Amino acid sequence: MYVFMSGFFKNNFKYVILAGVICVPLFGHLGSLPIHLWDESRLTMNAYEMYNNKNWIVTFYEGAPDLWNTKPPFLIWCQALLMGVVGPNELAIRLPSAIAGLLTCLAIVFFSNRYLKNFWVGFISVVILITSRGYISDHGTRTGDYDAMLTLFTTLYCFSFFAYSETKKVKYLYFFFISMTLGVLTKSVAALFFTPAIFIFVLMQKQLFELLKNKHFYFGLGIFLFFTFGYYLLREMVLPGYLDAVYMNDLGGRFFEAIENHKQDSWFYYDNVISSRFTPWYLFLPFGILTGALNKDERIRKLSLYFGLLILTYFIVISGSETKLDWYDLPLYPFIALLTSLFLYLIFDVISKIEFVNQLLKYNFLPFAFVFFISINPYRATIDRVYLPKPKPGSWQANYFELSYYMRDAIHGKHDVSDNRILYEEYNAQLQLYVKVLRSKGQVVKFICRNDIQPNTLVLVQDDALKEYLTDNFKVEKIEVAGNVIKYKVHEQRR
Repeated sequence: MYVFMSGFFKNNFKYVILAGVICVPLFGHLGSLPIHLWDESRLTMNAYEMYNNKNWIVTFYEGAPDLWNTKPPFLIWCQALLMGVVGPNELAIRLPSAIAGLLTCLAIVFFSNRYLKNFWVGFISVVILITSRGYISDHGTRTGDYDAMLTLFTTLYCFSFFAYSETKKVKYLYFFFISMTLGVLTKSVAALFFTPAIFIFVLMQKQLFELLKNKHFYFGLGIFLFFTFGYYLLREMVLPGYLDAVYMNDLGGRFFEAIENHKQDSWFYYDNVISSRFTPWYLFLPFGILTGALNKDERIRKLSLYFGLLILTYFIVISGSETKLDWYDLPLYPFIALLTSLFLYLIFDVISKIEFVNQLLKYNFLPFAFVFFISINPYRATIDRVYLPKPKPGSWQANYFELSYYMRDAIHGKHDVSDNRILYEEYNAQLQLYVKVLRSKGQVVKFICRNDIQPNTLVLVQDDALKEYLTDNFKVEKIEVAGNVIKYKVHEQRR
């Protein structure tokens, strides 16, 4: 057994190291932070209601069909199924995103091995990707949002089409359509933003007529249309008015108007990449583009052209939309990581071929030392963000999460909230999972606003303005203080 294990690690050492490098940022402390407000919390409640009502076609929120979040439910299916395995909690909500991140990294390594015949380009690309703040982030692989899974499927269909273009193997064409189908079932039309670049690439490679004459192209297209249009039509039949809501939320309404005041200038995504989301790697990206464009290897030149088209086209599409949000650029990161890695691999390769070093050392470790030293600070910064995620006491993040921590602790028996009222007057989706789980355990908790306050009730409150209103208008007694969260016993109204 020992001989077998030692032989396994010797033969697969680089893959073992890669697995460790990938998994810590993706899975470390994944469920530590409570549910985030807005998208993650909305998806959480969609998944929780699906987990309970078993309606796999229509998503629900607060017991009614959800026409605010109109995306197809592939991610929500995954979350609801995981709730049946690990329970209704943060881990069930976020695991699909983390697993999608892992599969994206594996796809990059597999693609590098198969097409470039080079493991280390894939390895360096993955290191760049998982140390990119824009990728390992909220709305990325660390929260239960659409974008990490969307990025997995867009990456897969772009890789698959390139593989088909090079080999003409029909299996890659089917992988292309299946991946694109799953992408649309994850985040609607956003999954199609790379297709203009693919069309341009087909024209440049003079493969359009050949593609149109291939019967498997139409079979694959039929699969795509059957499942995507089929889902939308089925949901419209079950819930009339759904397609109108889709148009406003996902299609023209979002593209031509700034939804929910998310309006930014045309250079919003470029500025984000430079200022935070791809630091410090953006410094090497121009050299990666030049390395690819001027490479002696025709395969690398063609791949660089393809990735460049994908990046440019997607960037133009999202920059042209009136609604702009930080995480809309997430599907770009696998491709800009791969392009950036071409330059860093060039240095890696040059160091590995220094003749006097190879003669002096039995094993030339300098290329690996180069990768280690250039990535150690970005990797350490990533670990600091994901492995110690709890906000610092006194910060706005800590205050924001305090009530969520309190409710989660109540689920684990640290507080008794039976027949308590939560005085909270804002959108409260981030708290609803905890309230519903507590109710399922027999602890009835309700949300109230200031007009609902009644004497002889226990009231939980976090907001300072609501505390002031409560103490100014009612005689109260403090029952419990947990950080900024206070439980009051309300006695009678002041006169």
